[in-house]
Amino acid sequence: MEKRILNNAIKHWNKEFTGVSALTIAEKLKITNAQAMTLMESLYKKGDGTLNANVTLYHIKINFDKKTKAPKVAETDPIETHIFFPSKSILKQHYERNLLKYFKDGEYKNKLRTGYSQIALIYFDIKVLSKYLDNKEYYDLNDNVTGGVVRINYDVITTMTQKVYDEIGFDKVWYGKRQLENGETAICAILIDLSKLPIKEQSYWHGFEIDNPVFTEFDPDFLKFVARAYDGEWVESNDPIENIYTEIGVINKLLCFPIFNEISNPYLKYPTNNSFKDFADANSELYKIIGPNTLNTENLKKIYLKSFGGSSQDFIHKESKRELSSFQILQLILTKLDSQIADSFKQHWTEIKDYRIEGDHKITFPKKNDENYINKFRFICEKTFNILASISKSIRLNGQT
Repeated sequence: MEKRILNNAIKHWNKEFTGVSALTIAEKLKITNAQAMTLMESLYKKGDGTLNANVTLYHIKINFDKKTKAPKVAETDPIETHIFFPSKSILKQHYERNLLKYFKDGEYKNKLRTGYSQIALIYFDIKVLSKYLDNKEYYDLNDNVTGGVVRINYDVITTMTQKVYDEIGFDKVWYGKRQLENGETAICAILIDLSKLPIKEQSYWHGFEIDNPVFTEFDPDFLKFVARAYDGEWVESNDPIENIYTEIGVINKLLCFPIFNEISNPYLKYPTNNSFKDFADANSELYKIIGPNTLNTENLKKIYLKSFGGSSQDFIHKESKRELSSFQILQLILTKLDSQIADSFKQHWTEIKDYRIEGDHKITFPKKNDENYINKFRFICEKTFNILASISKSIRLNGQT
């Protein structure tokens, strides 16, 4: 009888990837709950599995009204029972005996078959995100410092037949970010989500899997991911890029005319390769948000003339007699607000511009170094946000709205 219980527990695990209750076993084997509990205790003592003992469950029965045929849940008393989990070694043996049957199910569904918990975290090199970031027309990826979610673009899904979707389609994968001891960033995803991916997608992720990662001791961003993923808490990411978007919108609303034409950039993301080239490319995308191409020259002129009592003559460079650029007009406004903020913005803007020029206009040769460009770009984004926040605060203090 113990063998029958163990076989049923293995079968249940490979279908649901959860432990099986003594109640379920009792019903299948036509024995009492108490007998099933005793036999499970015996299996546990032999080391054939683990036991979640004396769990209170409710055996729900549904009756149907004879006249209306409507279902009605019958009230039942609570029942104390055991939940039995086959051991990892037994599950692995079963998997290896049925390798040809299960092999086609993919790396991560088969990790579950060998006893991994559904909520186990699997870790990957951050480069696993490159495929999704480089194909924005095909994938939607919401990425921030704590993690994100990747899914196939809805418009792409609508073009797929059901057969194609069954082969390559997937709903979404939530992922987190965790700092390694060497300062680099790893990606983590919950096993049950990975197991639902198509076979080819599972193989892609498996190619970036990290064996035995070593983590830094203090990682507040990862703790936020855990709070959201496992505890269901609504925790703000405090993501620098998202904060930049928000603050640009705030400045536009505070001023009598909006000065930023763009308030977001779908290609502005943290680097996935710790290289200067990726770092420079990320700065180039940031520059598109705060650089001259996004500034509304006419609105800047109106604000300077209306809110700061400036003269149109100020828009002409005294020496060259050329019209000032949108950035130079912005500097006029910022100087009126706070000269220190104006200087900080100019220096920071120039730094980002220089990185952009190196990425867009110079040949960048690969080289190995110890610089953490992913963290460096995050610092630049944090600094950008802080300067923008200082600008909006100064606008409020000066009453220039």
